[in-house]
Amino acid sequence: MKKLNFIALLLVFPSFANAANSGNKFQISPNTQLQISGLSSFSAASINQNSAYEQKQFDDGTNNRNDRNPALENNSQLYFKLENKASAFSKNKFGVNLKIESEVSSAQNKGTINADQGFIYADSEDFGKAEIGDNVAVNQKMKVGPASFARGAGGINGNYLKYINLPTSSQFILIAQSPIGHGGNALNSQINQDSIKILRNGSFNGAEDATKLNYYSPRIEGLQIGASYTPSTANSIVSTTVFGGQNNAISDVLSFGANYTNNFENFDYAFSATSEQGRSKNSAQNNLSSYDIATTMAYFGFTFGASYGSWKKSLQSNSQNFKNATYKTLGISYQIGHFSVSLTNLRSSFQKNDYQASSLGLDYKLSKAFMPYFEITQFKFSPSQNIANNAGFVALGGFILSF
Repeated sequence: MKKLNFIALLLVFPSFANAANSGNKFQISPNTQLQISGLSSFSAASINQNSAYEQKQFDDGTNNRNDRNPALENNSQLYFKLENKASAFSKNKFGVNLKIESEVSSAQNKGTINADQGFIYADSEDFGKAEIGDNVAVNQKMKVGPASFARGAGGINGNYLKYINLPTSSQFILIAQSPIGHGGNALNSQINQDSIKILRNGSFNGAEDATKLNYYSPRIEGLQIGASYTPSTANSIVSTTVFGGQNNAISDVLSFGANYTNNFENFDYAFSATSEQGRSKNSAQNNLSSYDIATTMAYFGFTFGASYGSWKKSLQSNSQNFKNATYKTLGISYQIGHFSVSLTNLRSSFQKNDYQASSLGLDYKLSKAFMPYFEITQFKFSPSQNIANNAGFVALGGFILSF
């Protein structure tokens, strides 16, 4: 059973399992403990894209935020966890989590620091775990698939997207994520002049950190279910990066997730099904309705995964009848000792605007706290309108310090 729980941790919460250590623990009282952990990624990027997207200003008036090539960046996350147990031998616990992040780049913003997440929780072996505050919803935490095991800088999770520009007058799905985790909708060229905040967590710019209530059931025979309720994506108690704009906010968001893990000798398997539903406050938009199904299989160091997601017609203009927006991912990775390598692919379609990206990433864990990495990602935008296309690659090299 312990082995199964460890496999579940790796598959369901891969970003913590791969990138961060357990941190430094300080005993406040016999039953109360403070844990401080974090990670800091230092990287250099070399970018190749169509010359039309290397100008200082584009046809729609947006600016090119990527004015340095190569570009240097530091992105850091700091976690505080204060936890109390009913007794030294009890498995029932409650506590508070806080996450702070910062970013400094030579090509984008010149320096930011903000509170990203903060929530309280109660965890019981018999009744499950409840969270209230600013944290990601269960449909994001419980999903598996290629984005969860991509190596290097995160592969199709999207770190490379900080360095490329989108075609004008078109919207694209850029990561394998639900609409809320995608920043509230498909993204357009407006982000060409904004900073994209991503660090191996597979989401955009804080829309998922609105104040909410999460519940995770105990894992029974490999199966766990969860549900979240978010009153409004525009409201937050702690997070300073939450999606803004009451006119574009989504209210009464319900998120659901089911995750199953099992192992047969040396074969490990995981499957997830997640969804989110919500009501748009913009009367000209459709309501939110999306789902994601994914699987991950591991055998003797090899891991294979695939996922399919549909946004249906979520948050699109209700005066037009577009096809359902979708994304698909495939990926394979291999780990031997401290060395890991992965190849992941994403294909998406939104209002006939197609996007595809393939990423080869590798890293080597030299020590518990130090991991250098390299990644090269090929991308291609195919807009439906007769506008300049953009295609090319981003090479990222750097290292992660964790404690």
